Amino acid sequence: EPKERYETHHDKRKRKEANGEISPTVLSKIEWMNKRGPYLGIVAPNNFELNPLLASQAYVPYPSLPFIDFAGRRFRFGKISNQRVVIVMTGLGMVNAGVATQLLVSLFRLKGVLHYGIAGNADVNLEIGDVTIPKYWAHSGLWNWQRYGDGIDDELALEAPGDYTRDIGYLQFSKYTNGSDNLLNRVWYQPEEIFPVTGTPEVREHIFWVPVDKSYLNLARQLEDTKLPQCVNTTCLPRPPKVTIVDRGVSASVFVDNAAYRTFLRSKFNATAVEMESAAVALICHQQSIPFVVIRALSDLAGGGSDMSNEADIFGSLAAQNSVDVLVKFVSLLPPYGSKIHDNLLNRIWYQPEEIFPVTGTPEVREHAFWVPVDEYFLDIASKLENTKLPQCVNTTCLPRPPKVTIVDKGVSASVFVDNAAYRTFLRSKFNATAVEMESAAIALISHEQNIPFIVIRALSDLAGGGSEISNEADIFGSLAAVNSVDVLVKFVGLLPQYRGSKVQSE
Repeated sequence: EPKERYETHHDKRKRKEANGEISPTVLSKIEWMNKRGPYLGIVAPNNFELNPLLASQAYVPYPSLPFIDFAGRRFRFGKISNQRVVIVMTGLGMVNAGVATQLLVSLFRLKGVLHYGIAGNADVNLEIGDVTIPKYWAHSGLWNWQRYGDGIDDELALEAPGDYTRDIGYLQFSKYTNGSDNLLNRVWYQPEEIFPVTGTPEVREHIFWVPVDKSYLNLARQLEDTKLPQCVNTTCLPRPPKVTIVDRGVSASVFVDNAAYRTFLRSKFNATAVEMESAAVALICHQQSIPFVVIRALSDLAGGGSDMSNEADIFGSLAAQNSVDVLVKFVSLLPPYGSKIHDNLLNRIWYQPEEIFPVTGTPEVREHAFWVPVDEYFLDIASKLENTKLPQCVNTTCLPRPPKVTIVDKGVSASVFVDNAAYRTFLRSKFNATAVEMESAAIALISHEQNIPFIVIRALSDLAGGGSEISNEADIFGSLAAVNSVDVLVKFVGLLPQYRGSKVQSE
């Protein structure tokens, strides 16, 4: 009789799974869990990085169905900070990462994918333990190995039909034999051939640098002040680790413990994180139109940076924990379950010049002005005020030094009271502004249009946005600043020559 008659139910189920069929039992579990989605997909490279997440108090597994096993993978279900998550471990390398991520996005309803773990470091300006969030990922292990004897100007094999390219660049090998020729020649880095779900089936596209999701990246910027542990037992890093947004990361099924290749990856690609899985996760998410971000903590300077054989032996566990801590904090920043991360709907504002109609111009023919200059003659007189002595105290509260009169470059006005340090800093860096207030530019514009000489005297009452433990210094020193502005005004008027008519006459 046929062998199938003697197979057990367990054997049949395993055979069907091996043939790519989802058993009715597993399928019903997947459908049941998907009704409770969508989920955040969390992808861990291996047990070394997975276990700290599973042990975290932030992760709460679903009691009724904590996991589903399928195709050699275990998909774990639970919550982190009230976000529903499904977690999968990939295993080592690009193929494992691609397979696990494709299963994840194909089987389950997802709203995004978060990948985390440890990585080698190619940037000597960063330290072990730092957590990097690259803007772009590339697979740096897809090569066209050039034939011996061909040069950089020679066409690669299959380059003409578009299978391969020389656009990205190459790695030149040193001499492979003791002879004079370089038999290994060079390898040319290649973009991935992809088939996005938004494209036409079987019509290939190419990509090398895969961008992470912009909304996730913007959210990740809030992590940059995260405090992370610095020591493993009594062995400590030279400074506390930090979270930083970096430009690029690269992946290949190669463990890079070679300083020369690390230096090449840094100089050629501006890569920081160097590891074995993230680009595969990125490529799958990109093709499947799933938003994703990657969080990688640096476990070692790839190729060595100290007398230690490999810093990952000591600090690998710290790096893994740091990646988990940052992942958990990132999840806590996401909007509540059921909502989406919206794009920056406010976008940006562009500063505009004023539309003016000077009395010296043609009526109804507009001109434009952004920076309005004060009268040069008034400004020259004002320079004589710079040694003016001004009071320093309000009752018993005194400023750290006596106030002074100074000519500054620029001031800005708007119908906005600025009590925000970030905007203050922007105004200073963008416009070199000193005085920030609400009226002077209007006076300047009217005077400029009407061809009337003018000048502005403003005393500083506070550091806009705060500069001390005082909630707003204007509450204490506002009256002093007002008196100082009056004193300087009076002294300025005293320096003016006699008027003849309505114009200030030159000396």
